[in-house]
Amino acid sequence: MMIYVAYHDVCINNFQKVQQHLGSLSEILPHVKPALMVVVNPDRELSCRTNFKGPGNASDLSDFRTFLSRYQAQGGLIFQHGLTHFAHDNYRRNLVGGWVNSKVSKEAEFAGLSREDCRALVEQIRLAWDSLQLVQADGFVAPTWHGPRFLKHIIGQCGLRFFESRSLIHDFQKAKVHKTPSLSLWGSDSDQFASSLRWNLRYYRLNRLLFQDVKLALHPSDFSVDRSQQVLRFIQNLALPEKFSSYPT
Repeated sequence: MMIYVAYHDVCINNFQKVQQHLGSLSEILPHVKPALMVVVNPDRELSCRTNFKGPGNASDLSDFRTFLSRYQAQGGLIFQHGLTHFAHDNYRRNLVGGWVNSKVSKEAEFAGLSREDCRALVEQIRLAWDSLQLVQADGFVAPTWHGPRFLKHIIGQCGLRFFESRSLIHDFQKAKVHKTPSLSLWGSDSDQFASSLRWNLRYYRLNRLLFQDVKLALHPSDFSVDRSQQVLRFIQNLALPEKFSSYPT
C-alpha cells in the first residue's frame, strides 16, 4: 500500500512558506515530492473581473514562476486547483451545490455548476494560468474535490494528464484509474484538529484493509506554529517512510 502526498492551496501569496513546509517534509520523507495543487488567484475580487491581470507584484510573480518551474523540473507534479477556490456568486448552482458550499464555507468552486458553467470556469482558469505564464499543468483537482461528474470529461478534453477526485486519480495518458481514498486534516481550534488527527489515523487503517493506496492532502494551515510538529508526527505514525510516494506516473 502506498500513500501519495499532495500539498493543496499553493498560491502566489503563500509559496514562500510552502517552500519551508516542503523542506520540513523532506527531512522525514526525503524521496517524496508532493504534488502541488495551485490556486491561480486567491483574490476573489480581482479574479472575477473580465480583465484579468493577476495577483501580486512583478517580483512575486517572477519568483512564483521560478518556484513552480524548478519544482516541476525536479520531478514534482503541478495541478490546477481552481481560480479562487471559492464559489463565485456570478454562477448559478443547483441545490446540491448550494448545500455542499454551506458545509465547506463556500470553498467548493465547482459544486453544483451546469456543464456550460463548468466549461466556462475551466476556460477562465486556463486563460488566467496562461496570462501569468505559469508552467504547463500536469493535472486538475477541484477545490474540496467537489464537482459534477462530467467535470472529469471536460478536463480530459483539455490536454491535462491527471484528474483527481476525492477517491480516484484518473491518468488519461495511460488510461488508468487509481483508487485512492483521501486523508485530509481539519479543525478551527486545537481540539478539533486533534480529533481530525485521530480520525484520519483510524480511517487510514481501515482503508489499508480495503484499498491498495490512499492519498494524503496537506494544507498551509497544517503547518502553523502550533500544528506543524503534530502533523509531522502524524505522518510518521501512518507508515514507514518507504510507504510514502510522489503521485503515480
